[in-house]
Amino acid sequence: MARPGGVVLHAGLSPRAAGPTLVAGRGRMPPPVTPEVCTVPS
Repeated sequence: MARPGGVVLHAGLSPRAAGPTLVAGRGRMPPPVTPEVCTVPS
């Protein structure tokens, strides 16, 4: 979890599965988690 590789993997999958991730993320993960991950790699 604290590994940089994990963040990179999430960042790469975020833009790819942005559609399904947003829908599942809304019910599973909070909205603040999505923007944070996008901002870190950006």
